[in-house]
Amino acid sequence: MCDTAIKEILEKFHSNMKLHCTEFIKIWKNYDTDKSNFIEAKELKNFVRDLLASTPDKVYDQKVIDDYTETVIDIFDMNNDGKFSIHELAKKQAETNSLLNKQPGRPDCCQLKKIL
Repeated sequence: MCDTAIKEILEKFHSNMKLHCTEFIKIWKNYDTDKSNFIEAKELKNFVRDLLASTPDKVYDQKVIDDYTETVIDIFDMNNDGKFSIHELAKKQAETNSLLNKQPGRPDCCQLKKIL
């Protein structure tokens, strides 16, 4: 699932470098495997798994992947259909930090930054 170009882009997440819009679209298209223009939980889990795997010095169990996936879906899925579009993502992007801090029982913003 994770070719060399995608791995290079994933490394930017860890170094806090900003993604160029073409890199973001490449990531989106890579993980939107059914080409529905939505990212569903299964697709997001693949992204999270690849992102976490790009930190070889740490090992993450399935619960971390599931919790992170559920948190991201909760944040960006505006109509509660279990998936999010690029439009939902764009609308919620500005609110992400405050929303992450308000998710009871879920990783908060600091925990998510530590995971990544």
